[in-house]
Amino acid sequence: MNRSNYFIIISAAIMMQYHSIQFWIGQVGYSGIGWSLMLEFVVIWYWFNQKTVLAIVASFLLLMGPIYKITEPAVSSIKQNEQILILNQLDSKEVLRLRSSLKTYEKNSQSRIGWAGRIDRIQGQIDINNDRIRKRISNNSTLDFSISLAIAIAQILALMIIMTAQALAISKTRKKSKKRAYEIETPEIRNRKTADESSKLGICSSETYETLVVSQISNALNVDLKKHGITQAQWCKRNNVSPKNLSLAKNHKQRISEKKEVAPVGELVRICRKLNLGKQNDKR
Repeated sequence: MNRSNYFIIISAAIMMQYHSIQFWIGQVGYSGIGWSLMLEFVVIWYWFNQKTVLAIVASFLLLMGPIYKITEPAVSSIKQNEQILILNQLDSKEVLRLRSSLKTYEKNSQSRIGWAGRIDRIQGQIDINNDRIRKRISNNSTLDFSISLAIAIAQILALMIIMTAQALAISKTRKKSKKRAYEIETPEIRNRKTADESSKLGICSSETYETLVVSQISNALNVDLKKHGITQAQWCKRNNVSPKNLSLAKNHKQRISEKKEVAPVGELVRICRKLNLGKQNDKR
């Protein structure tokens, strides 16, 4: 499964860069290669580090290049259609003018001779203009434009789906890497790290890691909540503690046995300090 995540991340980056590099080179020259690659790295870094808002903004900036290159043929087709429409309107006006002249010449030819040559020339010009209009219409089919527009829309949607898949793959990869790091860290190492942190902060020095978290934090928190008449969420806000980390600390023993994510060591010690556990232990 992890290989498939890496495959999606790399494939999506290659697909984006194929269009993005062309766009940036067109804007700023060959230095656009660096712009495009750096923007791709920033997007991946933001998603990996859960900077969601920045990741979304950077992703839209990255998508601008591919979207521009994909829609370029459709935009060119629209401009061409507009130009053809203008030329056809001019030729149609010219045909109307020539037909008006033709009627005048035909009327004059009934009473005087010598108008036949002029009539033939006018008719020839009318035929030439009508042929130009017909050729433009036949060479520039509306169906072709609709197809190119539909293809461009499909490609844009595909790119957005690919980028979404890349973001999900990055998120899964980040979670797996954190889980591996946690599994590598044995309980003995975690105990030692907590003891070191506790020693530096001068609190809970007489307690081991498991005893510190399991037997004291949950009980001390309940006492503090009842004492002040507040909820757990209010306690977290008041003490600037993450609700997630507090929940992880309360259920630490169960999460250890299930090999799930636990609260960081420094955060555990900080929660202890907020609950005055270190002071109680020191008094003992």
